Formats: sequence, C-alpha cells, structure tokens
Amino acid sequence: MPASQSISNSPGVVQPAPDQSLGFDADCPVSQDTAQAFASQGYRFCARYLSLQAQTAPGDLTASEAQGILAGGLALMPVQHVLEPGWRPTAQLGQEHGANAAVQALAIGVPPQVNLWLDLEGVSATATAQEVIGYSTSWFHAVAAGTYRSE
Repeated sequence: MPASQSISNSPGVVQPAPDQSLGFDADCPVSQDTAQAFASQGYRFCARYLSLQAQTAPGDLTASEAQGILAGGLALMPVQHVLEPGWRPTAQLGQEHGANAAVQALAIGVPPQVNLWLDLEGVSATATAQEVIGYSTSWFHAVAAGTYRSE
C-alpha cells in the first residue's frame, strides 16, 4: 500500500487513553470536520470498524479516514464488526475474524501494539460460555500474531 494511504506517518502516537476519556463509536465513516467538531465538544476518541473479511468492505475504516480522524484531534480505536444478531461463536471463526482484523489494521497502517477491540454483540442466546471463550481466545491469539494487542 502506498505510504499516502497509511496512517503510519500520521500525527497520531500510540499511548494509553486517559481515565474517563469521552469517546464514541461510529458504524459509518467519520470525516476530519466531524472529528474536529467532536473534539471541540470534549470527545477524545473515536472507535471505528474493521471488516470481518480480509478485504475492506464499503463503510469500513480506511487509511484516509483514519488520517482525518487523527488530524481532527481524536484518538482512534479500531474495533471489528460482528455478524448479524444470533451468530454462533466458534474457535475457528474467532481465529478467522482475528486474523482478518490484523490484516485490515496492517493494510490501513495501524502501528504495531495498538489495541484492536473485539465486539461480541448479538451472540446467539443459546451459545455456551465455552463457545464464547473459545471464539474470544482464538480471536485474541490471531490478533496478537499480527503484532497487535486485543481487548
């Protein structure tokens, strides 16, 4: 990916978020102007979504959007989409999704050691705790293999 499409050389730095920081998540692209407007209201971070697939889907976080969010004065917290409500977690699916999250983050230029966030919304009500743990553990390991942290 050309350097102009990477956030590696952006104005952002990798650092812990201060306690009680105000932020939001958005399931649609956030422009630099929107980021600036939120920052002026005291917001400090924006969570934006990575694709479940290896390729970016329309509406997912891109390098240019990430650059705009950072230039707009907000921190960026990449989080991965979830499947439709009622999805059933498996260790194999967790590994696949985690690997794709790491691929997406790398393609965007997210620096190593940035935390990628796991979203578990909409898990099937009949899923067992062990299935959720298996999915999550596999996801965490796949993300870590991509040199990212996971939460």
